[in-house]
Amino acid sequence: MKSINRRNVILRQLWNADLLQIIKKNNIFDVTILIMFLLVISSPLILVNNNNISKVENRTLAQFPKLKLSSGINNKFSKEFDSWFNDQYGFRDYLIKYSSLLHVKIFSTSPSNRVLLGKDGWLFYADKADGDSVSCYQNINLYTEEKLKIIKDNLVEQENWCKMHDAEFILMFIPNKETIYGEYYPNGINKMGSYSKLDQVINYLKLHTDIRIVDVRKELINAKNRAQIYYKTDTHWNSFGAFIGYQGLIKEINKSNPKVKPDTLDDFDIQKVNQKGGDLTRILNLEYYYDDSDFIFKRKKDDTYIINIPLNDFDGGRDISKSSDKLLPKAIMFRDSFTKKMIPFISNQFSEIVYDWTEKINHNLIKEEKPNIVIFEIVERRIDFLINKNPLD
Repeated sequence: MKSINRRNVILRQLWNADLLQIIKKNNIFDVTILIMFLLVISSPLILVNNNNISKVENRTLAQFPKLKLSSGINNKFSKEFDSWFNDQYGFRDYLIKYSSLLHVKIFSTSPSNRVLLGKDGWLFYADKADGDSVSCYQNINLYTEEKLKIIKDNLVEQENWCKMHDAEFILMFIPNKETIYGEYYPNGINKMGSYSKLDQVINYLKLHTDIRIVDVRKELINAKNRAQIYYKTDTHWNSFGAFIGYQGLIKEINKSNPKVKPDTLDDFDIQKVNQKGGDLTRILNLEYYYDDSDFIFKRKKDDTYIINIPLNDFDGGRDISKSSDKLLPKAIMFRDSFTKKMIPFISNQFSEIVYDWTEKINHNLIKEEKPNIVIFEIVERRIDFLINKNPLD
């Protein structure tokens, strides 16, 4: 207690007197410690950055606002200055990173409401603005009969349009990670029933339409006994899971195109590799504190496809792959990020395939490319999008 009172006295002296006099009157060690403390707590205010991108948050940071002399310091400037300072104060990225580490490692809580901490180091996506995976897992907010009919009518309209343009229509659903690895989901988030939105849509479409559907949930659940098929630290499946999904897709296409046959695991040399954490660890700002694994599939025979127009390394936009076998059918695949890992497998099955990252069917593209097959792939958490009308161009 005496030590605390003494340091409070020294702080008051630091505020009101010169440093030399304080050192003469007090223990130099106490004064040094207090000066170092003051420097540490004030350093974020002094060491201001002006970075464009936060490597920790993977986003653009606010820049110093322009001050117009004619308008002076107004509310707009004050708000922009506040945003700039909040984004640029010294050691910001390090403070965020170690704050996140403290949350996860010490308190076992997630520093982001977009990520759930599961069991045994598994992370799960929980962004309500991007499909609300938690509600999907709990099997709540199920569709009414009216909404199921809207989804059915929208998809039948697309199927009929494709048929009119001499193209088969294939609908592929990719399950959420927690659908396959629910045993690692956090305690306290429970299912409200055994029937999911995905079950509703698939069963309704099978009952009321002839739409060809690819549902690989059973195959994935069986495959996970052989290998890890989704990343522990990412929203997506890994290469092994993508291969199982690819097999399911090609098996469906094979029913009407006998020349298109899926590869088997025996066609590859498969190597397990370690890697740093995935997209969920980047949201937590802890990419380098998590480890994960994937698989390298090396075909025993050379790949026959070539990537003709790679845009953004398959992370958006449109890409075209062409095969040396011109007798194979031509396809367009409207897809999301889950297709990325399937591309090296799928591309060998077609003379040409266009991969278009979108959540709607681009009819003009179909008219231009004249494919034999149109594949529409969508992840489970995004199936609400199927309620939206996809106007015929």
